This record gives sequence, C-alpha cells and structure tokens, in this order.
Amino acid sequence: MKPREGGAGPRIPPLPPGLLLRGGDAAWEAVLRELPDPAALPAWETLRYVRLWLAAEPARRAGLFRGGSQARRELELIHQTLDPDLSGPLAVLSALLADGRAEPGEAVWACLCVADWALLRGARETGGLFAETAALAAPEKPGLAFMVGRMARSRGDAFAAERWLKRAAAVAWRVGEWEVYARSVNSLGNLRLAQGAYPDALRLNNKALRAVRRNRIGELEGEVLHDLFIVSFLTNDFKRAEAFCHAASAFYTGGHPRLPQFAHDVAYFWIEQGYFARALTVVQQLLSHFHVPHERLKVLASTARAAAACGRRQLFERLWIEANSLIPELDDTSTLAAALVELAIGASSLGDWEHAAAAATQAHGAAQERGEADVQFRADAVLSSVRRHRKAEVESRSGGRFTNPGDDLASSIVRSLQSVGAESC
Repeated sequence: MKPREGGAGPRIPPLPPGLLLRGGDAAWEAVLRELPDPAALPAWETLRYVRLWLAAEPARRAGLFRGGSQARRELELIHQTLDPDLSGPLAVLSALLADGRAEPGEAVWACLCVADWALLRGARETGGLFAETAALAAPEKPGLAFMVGRMARSRGDAFAAERWLKRAAAVAWRVGEWEVYARSVNSLGNLRLAQGAYPDALRLNNKALRAVRRNRIGELEGEVLHDLFIVSFLTNDFKRAEAFCHAASAFYTGGHPRLPQFAHDVAYFWIEQGYFARALTVVQQLLSHFHVPHERLKVLASTARAAAACGRRQLFERLWIEANSLIPELDDTSTLAAALVELAIGASSLGDWEHAAAAATQAHGAAQERGEADVQFRADAVLSSVRRHRKAEVESRSGGRFTNPGDDLASSIVRSLQSVGAESC
C-alpha cells in the first residue's frame, strides 16, 4: 500500500470550513467553567487569540497582533499569577502571537502542554480544546487528529469524534502513516458500533484489518480481531464470533496490556449465551485488574448480571452498591449507559423491579446523551419487561398467572437485538 502521489509531496486535505472557529466563544467558555481563578481568564483569552490567528489568512497573520501589545499584556499577567506548568506554554503562545514571522506549527508543543495540564486537573473540555488547537496548527499530522478524535469520543461528543477520526484517516492515507490510518478506521468502526450501526462497524473494522495485514502491523492485528469478535457476537453471528475470538487469542499472550479486556469480552460473550456460572468465575477474577473508574464500572456491571442470574443475591447487592458509588467519579462516561443496562438486567433477574426500572431509566438517558442507539434500545427493552412484570404481579394477586421473569426478560432482549436467528455455540 502506497500513499497517493501528487507532485512535490502528498496533498493534505484542507481543513473543513468553520472547523477552526467551531463553536466559537460558546464552546471556548468551557475553559472559564472548568478552570479555577486565576488560570481561567488568561487560558481562555489565549485559546481565543490562537484560534483567531490560525483562522486568519497567512498573509494577515503577521499584522493580526501588530506590535504585540495584547500578547505582551498576557505575558505579564501569566508570569505574575499562574502555575509555572501553565504559565510557560501560555507564554510561548503569547510570544508566537506577537511575532509576525511565527508559523502555526510552532504552536503545537505549547497547546499540547496546556492540554496535559488541564486533563491532569480534570478539565476535560479545556484539554480537548487545546489538543484540538494543536491538531489545527499542524493539519499535516494525522496522529494529532486521531488523538483529538479519541478524546472527543471519550467525552461523548460523537459528532466531533467522527469528524476528527475521518480526517485522521484521510491525512494518514495521504502521508503513508499506516498505523495511524488503521487505528483511525478501527476507531471509526467502534464509534459506529456504539451507535448501533452494525453493518458500518463490520465494514470499517474489516477495512482496518486489511490495512493492518497489508502493512504488517502485528501489534494492532489482535486488537482489530478483538473488535470484530465483538461486532460478530452482537449481530448474533456466533460462528464468526468464535473464529475471530480464537484468532485474537493468539495475539493476547500473557502480559499483553489488553488481555484483561479481552477476557472480559469473552466472559460477556458467555453471559449473552446464558453460560452465567462459567462467566462469573472469570469476571470475579478480573475485578482486581480494573481500577480506572469507567473500566471497573463495566466489569462490576457484568459481574453483577452474572451473579444475579446464578441467584447470588448478596453478591449482586454488593456489586450494585460499588458500581453506583463509582458513577459520580466518572470522567469518562463511555461505559456508563451499557453498565446501567447490565445492572438493570441483573436486578430484573432477581425480581427487583424498582431498581431495575431506575437503572434502565438512567441508562436510557445516558445512552441518548451520547447517541448510543443500541444501548438505548436495550434499556427500553428492560423497561418494557419491568412494566409487564409489575402488571403481572398485580394480576397474580387477583388470581392471574405470573410468568418466569428470567425467561420473559431474555425473550424481550432477544427480540430487541436480534434481526436474524441466533445460533448457539
């Protein structure tokens, strides 16, 4: 695979119109909301000035801050009041604005330093804005666009994530950075998977696999096979899922950093097929491997669902309490909606309709906010099941029949998710 040829060098796709000033002051005000005084105002002003400078025509940049008076005032303010880890990069950016000969690429390092500083303090939108500014300053670097796309996805901004990941793939193709290209296409596939667009997810992840194999990027092949395993079992193609699972396992040897994640997904595959006892022994062991809140929440929820299905009420209740205690700590909400659905299914298995309804309702809202149509659909299926069983309980007290809650819930989930007949392994 070779990058497309084009004269003196690869032609970099132009930045989409409006991307430099996307959201304008309304979006940039996140800096004022997230950062404490006295950092907020100078960081916001610097971001605003740099974005305006980058958006200007190259011939106009030199005179945009003529004399540098505005930038010099910023420098004085920064040096007097701020954390040195922030004041340094902000000072560099201010100096670039004052220098009529500066090139946009010179702003990249300083923007990334501010982004790191903000992220370490939990200011995720601020970090994302400065990382995005770095990518805008160096449009020829696909790795920066990929990083910004991944950050946007973790914040739940699917629109920005898709836009940046597509750009990363396009630029990587042009310049021949095949690992970035494959990772970008793979991430786009996973984004579409989260949105419930399974055919797109399958197509994009197969495209990523072809790029990985053609360019011999062995360290990435296992990850893409892993993602294809997930797409396959979510579309009920269990034979293909097993094939991808076995192929991926060859890359997940002892010590591989994603081995715990892979083990969880295999256990979840078993849960979805009803092998709860087998899955429970695995996910219980995995809890000691997950400490980042959003990752641990996912494993806690899977474990809770398996425990409930095995009739382990006390274990389920302990896991429910820990999972709910983690939710306020989440900086990354990418696993929240799906985890709440698992907790709701677990509560339903035990006939705890009140908690099932609460978790499913919360899951519906979280999925809607992030544009996760598939998870929203599953949450609605749980809510429908809960409503039927509450009605059945009322009827049973009047002499009506009360059906098996586990069987009914399973049927409801299957009807919601399966567009073709499932095939048991």
